[in-house]
Amino acid sequence: CEALARRLAPWARRGIRVIEDPWETPEAATPAFAPSEPLRMLWFGNLGSMSMRSLTAGLRNALEGVPDRPVRLELVTGQQREELVSQLTASLRATHDRLEVTFTPWSVEQTQRAIADADLVLLPQDVGTDWAQVKSHNRLVETL
Repeated sequence: CEALARRLAPWARRGIRVIEDPWETPEAATPAFAPSEPLRMLWFGNLGSMSMRSLTAGLRNALEGVPDRPVRLELVTGQQREELVSQLTASLRATHDRLEVTFTPWSVEQTQRAIADADLVLLPQDVGTDWAQVKSHNRLVETL
């Protein structure tokens, strides 16, 4: 992304070229919002120990916005991240008693299905850190 290019520019002796991320969804759908019961929320991405704290905080913040509503949160990430998903689930359930969490191992097809099924796609970012400011925007593009 451009932010990463600016960060790395002082060390790039041959320059930097930004190649934007492609999206994987075959075609764009008309935006629609007709929330279901329970409210279907989705987070997808690469779950790792570095992102757990900010992701947990961002998802808790979203859940605080719907305290009395049942929520079905789908987490789509790599199969090897199942233990982190369990930790995240336990933490979130402690703050929202009407929360159901579903773990889906990542694939292009499962991600596309999950986006299509969701009422809301949550992509929380800790914009106050250098780490978050140089992240790719491919998940936002994919969701839109």
